[in-house]
Amino acid sequence: PPLAPGNLFTLKNLRGSISKTKDPDFEKSLKELETIVLKTANDTLPYQKQDGGFNAMMGVESSRHDSSITCLAGLLFHSAYTISKEEKFISAAKNCIASLMKSTRRNGEIDFCQGDTKGIGLYAKTFDIMPFVQGLTIRLAKEVHKEIL
Repeated sequence: PPLAPGNLFTLKNLRGSISKTKDPDFEKSLKELETIVLKTANDTLPYQKQDGGFNAMMGVESSRHDSSITCLAGLLFHSAYTISKEEKFISAAKNCIASLMKSTRRNGEIDFCQGDTKGIGLYAKTFDIMPFVQGLTIRLAKEVHKEIL
């Protein structure tokens, strides 16, 4: 998804602060960011594969599985769920986790992470373990687990 992970985390923190301010500009900005998250999540849903994961090049069926985008999409779907409470988003996030579990080695490391993309049209040749994905997957699993308890 074109939405940076930082925006998702910012949204979560802002949502927790909304009751602390009565600034109409703040509330307007928060609503705009929520609208962007929901639109991006809805636009991303059709690209989720049957196994819950995503290809490195979304929309290209011959492209290989990518744990990095699967994890980030899961975080996006979780954020969309916290905004809308629509079941389709928490279900999509759970499916991302299920896919990531299939990409996890016995030692707990998540494999098939894209690591050396240089820019538009210059795609990664390396798919391996990345601490970035490991940490974000733990966060995703923790957030989704809170929702289903």
